[in-house]
Amino acid sequence: MKMSKEDLELKNYLNNYIESGGVSDAANIELKNYDHAIYDLEGFNSYLHRRDGQFQVQIFQFESNKSELYVVPEHTHPNVNSYEIYLTGTIFFSHSGKWVYPKHPSLIYYKRENKKRLRCIQVNNNDVHGAVVKPEVGGKFISVQHWLNGVKPSCVGMDYEGYGVSKKQSEVDGVLYDGDCPRNENDILQRDWRMAASLETRNPFS
Repeated sequence: MKMSKEDLELKNYLNNYIESGGVSDAANIELKNYDHAIYDLEGFNSYLHRRDGQFQVQIFQFESNKSELYVVPEHTHPNVNSYEIYLTGTIFFSHSGKWVYPKHPSLIYYKRENKKRLRCIQVNNNDVHGAVVKPEVGGKFISVQHWLNGVKPSCVGMDYEGYGVSKKQSEVDGVLYDGDCPRNENDILQRDWRMAASLETRNPFS
């Protein structure tokens, strides 16, 4: 299948990022340099690694000092095509309602000389996706993005349709907040893994 112009441009940008040592550099950025508790979600941090016109790279990190499951509900980014590169931790990504398994069609492996191969998930602007992160371990991933339709790059969570990660994020147009989630004895929302993969029947951590 022939790649579109946008797909080819993003793939080339991804290749250049990896080949120029971007992933190794990203892995070594100290936590103190991140923006902390983005969208008022404690332990969820981000770092703008590169920006080149309509292309940019963000790093997202979930800290391990949290007792509740991190849940990124299913959503889309209407004006962004991206590749998500797994870095560290225990993260289960979903794509089109299902967990991304080793032979999932959206998954691409990059071999690097004398280094562990990279797992990259292709997410186009109309692809529904989400994630859950084990709180005892945390996790980190890189988002390599191409912003479309002339929309100026910003945090990818600002170009978002679906349920958000927090009530604060729901202040953004297109972002919903599910007030009907199960609550604990302190009336705090308990997000469930099913919000991240609506077609799944199994808890990825069980």
